[in-house]
Amino acid sequence: MNVKSKIGGRREGAGRKPTIQNPVKKQAYIDQATYDFFVELGDGNYSLGVRRAAALIEKLSSYNGDNSLANHYEACLIQAKLEVK
Repeated sequence: MNVKSKIGGRREGAGRKPTIQNPVKKQAYIDQATYDFFVELGDGNYSLGVRRAAALIEKLSSYNGDNSLANHYEACLIQAKLEVK
């Protein structure tokens, strides 16, 4: 008698939902210090750190000189950490 179990297996809507739209997986060779930086920026998650760094660069590009660059950087870093999950 071969009875199919109703426990486990694929289910509609099951699993972790993607945190970004249209994700693309890429590889890059980086040194250990750069990897460690991204892991730290991502609170222990390398991929999150890369996304946060990209968001930070995008925000820093909007710098228009109204305040000190250091203050602008800190504000952008905080905002990137809050926005990118």
